[in-house]
Amino acid sequence: MAAWLGDKLSDEAASRARQSNRAIARRFARLAQLQIKQASEWIEARAPDAGTLKAIEALAEELAAKNA
Repeated sequence: MAAWLGDKLSDEAASRARQSNRAIARRFARLAQLQIKQASEWIEARAPDAGTLKAIEALAEELAAKNA
């Protein structure tokens, strides 16, 4: 009986540990996704738009033509 009870307690502890590990993994995944999203939004907010990039490129070509 003691061995059976010990096995049951061990199984229950292992089950709860697995359940906790799954919850931790889910939370970590959510936090990682949030961090990636926030970093992406931060970068996008600081990057120039396509029109600005084209204007810079045109100015660079104009300067290159003047210096050629």
